[in-house]
Amino acid sequence: MDLVPVTSTGSAKDGMKYGERLLPQLIDEKARTHPDDVVGMMAKSEDISAGFSTLSYSQLSNAISFTAHWIDAKLGSNNEVNEPICFIGIQDFRYWVMELAAMKTGHPILIPSTRNAVSNTVSLLNATKCSKLFYAGPLAAHAQKIADATPDGLGTFEIPDLEFMVHQVTDHYSYTKTWEEAKRDTAMIVHTSGSTGAPKPIYYNHIHLNRPDRDHLVEPVRGRISADTTLLGKSKLTFIGTPFFHLSGISFSVAVFFRGSIAVIGPPMLTGSGKIIGDIIKALHDIHGIVLVPSLCDTVFIDYGSELLPYMKELFHVCWLGGSIYIGPIAQATGDFITSHTSAHLWQIMASTETHLHPYLIPPSQNWMHLLFHPTLGPTAELLPGASTADGRQLYEIVQNRKADSDPGRAFQVVFDIFPELQQWRSRDLVTRLELDGDVLYNFQGRLDDILILRTGLKVNPVDLEVMVSGHPLLSGCLVFGSDKPKCGLLVEPKSKDVPSEDLIEKVWRYVVDANATLPEHARVERNMILIVAPMSFPRAGKGSIVRSLTYQVYNREIQALYL
Repeated sequence: MDLVPVTSTGSAKDGMKYGERLLPQLIDEKARTHPDDVVGMMAKSEDISAGFSTLSYSQLSNAISFTAHWIDAKLGSNNEVNEPICFIGIQDFRYWVMELAAMKTGHPILIPSTRNAVSNTVSLLNATKCSKLFYAGPLAAHAQKIADATPDGLGTFEIPDLEFMVHQVTDHYSYTKTWEEAKRDTAMIVHTSGSTGAPKPIYYNHIHLNRPDRDHLVEPVRGRISADTTLLGKSKLTFIGTPFFHLSGISFSVAVFFRGSIAVIGPPMLTGSGKIIGDIIKALHDIHGIVLVPSLCDTVFIDYGSELLPYMKELFHVCWLGGSIYIGPIAQATGDFITSHTSAHLWQIMASTETHLHPYLIPPSQNWMHLLFHPTLGPTAELLPGASTADGRQLYEIVQNRKADSDPGRAFQVVFDIFPELQQWRSRDLVTRLELDGDVLYNFQGRLDDILILRTGLKVNPVDLEVMVSGHPLLSGCLVFGSDKPKCGLLVEPKSKDVPSEDLIEKVWRYVVDANATLPEHARVERNMILIVAPMSFPRAGKGSIVRSLTYQVYNREIQALYL
C-alpha cells in the first residue's frame, strides 16, 4: 500500500507544546492537579499475591523535592552547579527520583549500567569529570569497588529508601526555568552500550530527553499505526521489563510521564522471569502494554502464553527491543503467537543512544519481524555494493541524512543535536529489503562491526550462523571468530555446567550442520573448531548484548590454540 502522511498538529492539554514540556515542572503540575493519580506500581515480592506498592504523582513530587534538598545538603560547600553526579541503583522508582532531583539541583546525572565492568564505569566517571557517586543500599559493595578503582578519589553517598523519600515532610523544591532557558541544559548523561568497545558518554539535554514527547507530532500515515510511545494509553498499565539505566527504560519512563500512563515493574531485587511477569499479568488483569527484551518475551508468550490468554484481553501492544542480534530477535513462535492469539500490536524498537528512537510504523501482522520506516520522518536504507547475506540478499545500511532546521522532521533527528558537525549519520546497522504488497520492509541482519575478514580476503557475516545455533535451548549465546585466520570457529556459551563439553558439542552439532548448509563454504564451521566456554562468561553490555570485541580478547589464547 502507498504510505501517505497526513497533517498532525497540536499541543498538550496543559497548553505547552509537545516536546517543550520540562519534566520537573510536569511532575509538579500533575501533583498539584491530580495528586492521587498513580504513576507507578511495583511488585512487593516474588510472591505476586503479596500485592503492589503504588506511587502517586504527589508522592513522587514530594520524594523529588526531599531528595533535591538532601543532595544539596550532602554536597554542602562543594555543591557546584553543573557538576555531574552519578547514580547506580536497583530496579525501583528511585531512578526517577534521582534523575528529576538532579535536574532541579542543576547537576547532570550520569546513569551507568550496573552490569558494566568496574573499569568501564570508572572510565565514564573520568570522562565526565564526575567525582560523586550516589547508590542504593543493596549496591554498597559495588559502589565500594568503583570507589577503590578510582585513582583520584570518589565521594560516595547511600540514598534513602523510597518509602522514606515519599513520606518525609519537606519544603517544595521549585524548578522555574522556561523551555528556552533550560532546553540545552545537560539533563542526563547516558552512555553507548559498549557492544563494540568501551562505552562512551552521551550528553542528553532536555531536547534529547523529550524525544518521546515529540511522538505526538509524528505525521499519521493513513492505514497505519505509528510504532512509538503514543501507544501507551492514558491511565493504562504498561509493564516495563527493561532496566531503568538503559535507553529503553529511560525512554519508556519519560513516555509514562508525558502520556499519563502507569508504569508497572516487578520486585526490584529480583531478575525478571517469565513466571513473575506472568503472575503480574494474572494479578492485574488489565495490562495494556508490555515492553520486554526478546528472551523474556519468548519465555512469557511461549512458556506461559496459553494460560495467560484469559488475562490479556486488554493487551493493546507488545514492544520488544530489536536491533542487536546478540540479544537475539524474539522467536518466530513468539511473534506468531502474539499476532494470532491476541489483538495486541507487536512492534520493535531499533535505536541507539546516539540516535534515540527512530520514527517507524507497525508492519502488517504477518510481517511482524520487519521494520517499516515512516515515509517522511524515518531513516533511509543505503545499498552497500557487494555486500549480501549468505543466501544472496543484498545488504543495506540504515542512514540518517540531516534535514534542514526548518523541516519538521529535523525534530526527530536527535543525533545531529548530539553531533552538530555531522550532515549524515551512518548507523552501521545492516538490513535486508523486501517489497511486499506495496510496503518496503526491512529486516535486521547485524552490524558492519560484525563482519569477519578471513586471511584469504573472503568476508563472513557471522550473524546467520550465530542466530541459528544460539537458538539451542542449552545455550545462552555463541560467537563466530576467524578474522585474519584461514577458517571460522565458534565460541559456545552454555547456560549451565550440567552437560560435559563433549556431550554439549554433540547436542549442538546438528544446529551447526543446519546453519552450515545455508552458508558459503568459506563461512562454515567445522566440528573441531567449536570451543565450549564457561557458562554465562561472555562480556555483555547493559542491554544484554554480547560485546564481541571483548569476548574475543577474553578467549584470545584459547582461539589461537585452535589454529596451531
